[in-house]
Amino acid sequence: MRSTLNREILNSSARNRTDNLEAYNEYLLALHYRTDIWIRSVDHAKRALELDPEFLSAMGLLAFGYATRVGGTMPEAQAFPLAREVVARAMAIDPEAPEVLVALGHIARREFRYLDAIDAYRKAQSLNPAMATIHLANLLITLGRQEEALSEYRHANDLDPIGVGPSYILALIQTGRVEQARIEQTEREARYLHLESNSVALMTDLLIHAALGNWEKAVEAADWTLARAASFSSTASGYSAYVLARVGRTDDAMTVIADLERRGTAGYVSPTPLFWAYLGMGDKDKTFEWLDRAIDEFAFIVIMGLKTQPLFDPLRDDPRFGAALVKARLDQAK
Repeated sequence: MRSTLNREILNSSARNRTDNLEAYNEYLLALHYRTDIWIRSVDHAKRALELDPEFLSAMGLLAFGYATRVGGTMPEAQAFPLAREVVARAMAIDPEAPEVLVALGHIARREFRYLDAIDAYRKAQSLNPAMATIHLANLLITLGRQEEALSEYRHANDLDPIGVGPSYILALIQTGRVEQARIEQTEREARYLHLESNSVALMTDLLIHAALGNWEKAVEAADWTLARAASFSSTASGYSAYVLARVGRTDDAMTVIADLERRGTAGYVSPTPLFWAYLGMGDKDKTFEWLDRAIDEFAFIVIMGLKTQPLFDPLRDDPRFGAALVKARLDQAK
C-alpha cells in the first residue's frame, strides 16, 4: 500500500506539470520503458514534449535517457550534448524544479563531479520526497558507500518497485548479498514480470547464478538470451558471453564477441558487452582495452562496479586497474 500510495504521489506530481492528457500518457509510457527499452522510453518522452514543450517530468526522463546514452545504443559524443540541451531547456523553465536538479545531477555525474551530483540528487529528494532516489543510490554504490547506498535503494524500491527493483537487485549482487538478491528476484518475477521485457529478468538471473557459482542455470539463461539476442540489448549478449567463457565454451563466447565487433564496424556498440565478454574469457589485455573505452564513453554500468563488483576481482591486482580508477576519478572518491 505504501508503494502504491507513493507512486500515486509521484504520478500526481507529473500530472501537475502538464494539463495535456495525451502528453501525460506519453510520459507514463516513457516511464514504463525506462528500466529496459530506453529507445522506446526516449521516443515517448520526445512525443510528450512535442505535445507539451514545457512538461518538466518528460524533460527529466529524456535527459536521463541521453545521459545513459539511450541504454548503450548511442555514442557518448552524440548523446551527452543532447542531454545538456534538454537540461538547458528545463532550467529556463524552472531551475529549482526537482526534475531539473536530478538532470543537473546526471550532468555532474558524467563530468566526474560526483559530490556535486550527490548534492543535486539530495536537493531534488528534499523538494519532492516522493521522488525515487535510484540515481543517488547508484552513485553512492559507485563511490563504494555500500551501506548508505543500500539504504537509498530500499527507500527508492519502496517508492517505485517496478522501476527501481532491477537496480536494487544488481546492487545486492554487487555488494555480495547474492542470496538476498535471489530472493528479491524470485519475488519480483512473481509480481512484475508481466510488466517488463524478459531482458531485464534474464540478465539479472544470469548474474545471480554466476555470482552463486550455479553455472548450469547461468548457462541456461545465457543460451536462452542468445537465441533471442535480436530482441535484447547488446549488454545481454555480453553477459551471456561472460558466462559461456567461464564454463569453457570459449568458441561460443568468441562467436558472440565476433558478432559484437562486426556490429561495431557498421554502427555503434557500447563497450559494456565487450568488456564483460573478454572478462569472462580471461583476456586481460582485451578486458582493459574495453574498460578504457567504457570509461571514455562513461558506460555507467561498468563504472558503477569498479569499486565493489566481486566479478571484477580478477582484475584488481593488475596495475591497469588502479589506472582505471584514477581515470574514472574513483581512486580517492568518497
